[in-house]
Amino acid sequence: VQYRPGAGLDYYIETAGGYARDADEGRVNVRYANGQGAVIGRFLMFRTAPSLAPGAVISVPFVRPEDRIDVPSLVADIAQIAATLTTIALVIARL
Repeated sequence: VQYRPGAGLDYYIETAGGYARDADEGRVNVRYANGQGAVIGRFLMFRTAPSLAPGAVISVPFVRPEDRIDVPSLVADIAQIAATLTTIALVIARL
């Protein structure tokens, strides 16, 4: 993507096609033409993106499959635990 003064990191990522499904959006890094690098900073809930300059290369790594959270399985597990705890509480209450 050609350099555009004042454009932010999100502009370049969206112009290049956006994040891939298995992209690790929290570990985006920028490599400048002079060899220096920068990463996205985080403070509490706020995200600070590094400034960009002509010749900078933006890299977005992939999340390893073993580091991914399987949300449907997690929800199913939590529901099963909640049902079990409810059953135990009802049995104890009837004693």
